[in-house]
Amino acid sequence: MNEIIELHDSEVKAIRQQGGNLILVLGAVIHSSEGRPGSDAGRTFTQEAELIIEDARVLSKPKSQPLWILSGQLTVGEEAFEDVPLPFDRSGDVRVQLSGVEGVLSAAGRRVRLTLTGVRRHLEDFPSQDETL
Repeated sequence: MNEIIELHDSEVKAIRQQGGNLILVLGAVIHSSEGRPGSDAGRTFTQEAELIIEDARVLSKPKSQPLWILSGQLTVGEEAFEDVPLPFDRSGDVRVQLSGVEGVLSAAGRRVRLTLTGVRRHLEDFPSQDETL
């Protein structure tokens, strides 16, 4: 099964700093499919997750929490992600920018990893994007 976390429509529930690490506690929206998640037929779920940025520098924080993500991007080196594949653990020049009505969360670091926590809850089944055209 192939899975991604869709940054938009997820939420940042909490922002914590632990040592030099920034931990973003997410209410993540997960797309799961035998093919291409988010494009091919599959299922969506919600599950809590932690996005951990090592050696982090916080560049900006939202005015309030939770931050409902309307748009977001995670960049590692030259590779940019709006949908984060699972599992995810990358090193390099890390940049995270998440925007919502509550403001912008922006951070940088040297490594990023995503860990699923909590209980997975089914949201809905979805058809192939080709079938909806």
